[in-house]
Amino acid sequence: MDQPDWKNCQVEELWQYVAWHLGEEGIESILVGGAAANIYTEGECKTDHIDLALLDERARNRVGAVMEGLEFVRSQERRFRHPECTHLFVDFPVGPMAALGNDSSLNLVTKPVAGRVLKLLGPTDCVKDRLATYIHWRDRECFAHAVQVCIWQDSVELRELKNWCAREGAPTAFGELRKGIQEAE
Repeated sequence: MDQPDWKNCQVEELWQYVAWHLGEEGIESILVGGAAANIYTEGECKTDHIDLALLDERARNRVGAVMEGLEFVRSQERRFRHPECTHLFVDFPVGPMAALGNDSSLNLVTKPVAGRVLKLLGPTDCVKDRLATYIHWRDRECFAHAVQVCIWQDSVELRELKNWCAREGAPTAFGELRKGIQEAE
């Protein structure tokens, strides 16, 4: 896969490039966080990085070599930046992607890219991911991302979100989400 235009690349281009090359080395990843929200809202949700969760945490010890082979420089233990891409970096959150809060069933979307299949959280799980950060750390930006994904993606399952918020012990978060959606429309 060809390198993106580093100075102008967008979130989706960076994700595809990195995830494709990780896959070439047998490292499966899932795009999560604000970058998934960015894709589902066609760039409306802004982010300065992509989060790639590893399907198998044992692969973590190989990530650094792959990223360095792609000319990325480690800026922190889990973070990598390409010297020519000053506006975006790549983060590998700790822990395998196995659950969203107390929910252990993930719905992934696959995207074929240059002969490989890349994975990202499905729209409803993307909202859960953003809401989890809001519920546990009161991150308003993540809440705004959750609202925007709901507005942009008709496939978001609101009933599932309502049940998930209740299971997370935060039923009021769903009410806030509904209100946020109504106010934004």
